[in-house]
Amino acid sequence: MAYGRKMNYAGDILVYLGFALIGGTFSFYSYIIFFFVFFLLMGRAKEDDELCEKKYGQMWKDYCKIAKFRIIPYIY
Repeated sequence: MAYGRKMNYAGDILVYLGFALIGGTFSFYSYIIFFFVFFLLMGRAKEDDELCEKKYGQMWKDYCKIAKFRIIPYIY
């Protein structure tokens, strides 16, 4: 069973979250790059899905039924 279509994006998000947590939990500045990457990859995942749907058509729709989540399993 597939858990997500863009699982490598989840790994990237977790890496930057780890950097932010190491940088300090009391300062907002350490989280700026995390939020930037988070929203960047969310938008990119949506664009990738649209492009794949145009390119692969029904095969992509069938794949999306198997891999229901875009990035984070059971959440998004």
